[in-house]
Amino acid sequence: MDRDIRDWPGVVVYTGGDPILEVGKGYGDRAQQILQVTLFSSGYTRFLYANQQDWLSGELNLPRFVRLKSNRGRASVGTASYAVAFDAAIVARDIPDFLCISEAYRFSELLQPIPFNYIGPARFQGFLKVLAGVVCDPELMLSAFRRGGFIATNFVGDKSIYHAIYRALRSGREPAAIIECLSDFDISDMREDIELFVKRAHGRMNASSDSLHDGTADSDA
Repeated sequence: MDRDIRDWPGVVVYTGGDPILEVGKGYGDRAQQILQVTLFSSGYTRFLYANQQDWLSGELNLPRFVRLKSNRGRASVGTASYAVAFDAAIVARDIPDFLCISEAYRFSELLQPIPFNYIGPARFQGFLKVLAGVVCDPELMLSAFRRGGFIATNFVGDKSIYHAIYRALRSGREPAAIIECLSDFDISDMREDIELFVKRAHGRMNASSDSLHDGTADSDA
């Protein structure tokens, strides 16, 4: 994280479990660089398939965004592209309305608030350090995806109730506590159905975990 971004390889992957953080280079030169930050999930697609018979919508197809996969076959749950200015003076000569914010990043502010169209490299790397810490912690990830949360305000991605339930399950919550995590969603008209869905999903996740521990899970060999 402290190495000059210009010396980074084309793709950098950081994994602390689930999700996985990926930073990829786009167009760039010695003065500027477009960087795409993507969060992938290694377990969300399996969660959706395992519980598809109980989906509240009754649809047979997975949500559209889940079909967007990396080369590693993981579902994309959030992405953002940022323009980083290494030499602001050079970039300003080419872009009449150039604006750049280079102040140190402080959690949990917006990385690139309007109207800034560029950010400084130190600010971007400060943001990545915070993000790397968040992706390692299921509790932080759950709050980060909520409305107004760290990821919800800095990324474009899934805001479905299914992902909130999945993150709550990953954090080890019981069904009643999972329902409380859905306060950002209007579930008044389908609360009973959601409670049943959460109970069944919780049971399936625990059953899968138990089978791995007692050796009854099928082997891929």
